[in-house]
Amino acid sequence: MTDKPKDPGAEYVHQHWEQQLKDIDLEIVRQAMLCDIPITDRARMFRALENDATACGRDNPEAFQKLRAALAMHLHVRDKAIASMGRDEAQAMVEDILAGLRRRLGMPEKKPS
Repeated sequence: MTDKPKDPGAEYVHQHWEQQLKDIDLEIVRQAMLCDIPITDRARMFRALENDATACGRDNPEAFQKLRAALAMHLHVRDKAIASMGRDEAQAMVEDILAGLRRRLGMPEKKPS
């Protein structure tokens, strides 16, 4: 049995979007920590994206604006990755990135749905 050779173009596209999202997500983690918003609190992250500074546990207007920009950029890049790679592959990539961030931060693994 022979494995189907990987398409180098598809691999490049995957690596491109993966690196973009890794960089953006690391910035989200940094700014969320400065704002005292747990990265696992999706509701507070969404409130921050919607320009609700009361989502922050700590007043830090500069970090809050950077967080909002990074969250918006994540969504934009994720949508571009979906258009380029397809929803399933892009979603799997995002989940892998988030799992890596959780490991890096010493957070528990996400429980399977």
